[in-house]
Amino acid sequence: MMQGVKNAHVSSTAAILAASLTVVLMSWTTMSSANVYLEPKLKPLRHVCGIVVDPYNRPIPNTKVEILGGAMEVSAVRTGEDGKFSFERLAAEHYGIRVEATGFHPESIHIVLVRPKTPAKRMLRIRLCAGIYEGPDIRIIKSK
Repeated sequence: MMQGVKNAHVSSTAAILAASLTVVLMSWTTMSSANVYLEPKLKPLRHVCGIVVDPYNRPIPNTKVEILGGAMEVSAVRTGEDGKFSFERLAAEHYGIRVEATGFHPESIHIVLVRPKTPAKRMLRIRLCAGIYEGPDIRIIKSK
């Protein structure tokens, strides 16, 4: 009788382990196929300015670029014909930038503005994607 109880316990333990393994594998499969994008870490900026381009590095005119403090819009501008934008009179702070253009996926990123100063030696290059989204493509480049 003791042997029967022992076998039943082993069988139920094996069933629980098999079920747990199935859940873990299903979770891993689901997570591995999900599109997870890490926001790029940018160095602190001294002036918020830049250029918005398409996947072929052509400027995107009339793009809305917003500065966010938390979820609130602090300031907004539109890019010029050359795709460039600039924000004047922002205080040193942590901000979000949201960029939206017709026909492209919107993009957003967090930035840190320290000791605001113009002219800037560096600016943001924000590349928007029109097709399948491949994650953020935002970099700091030298100002021209």
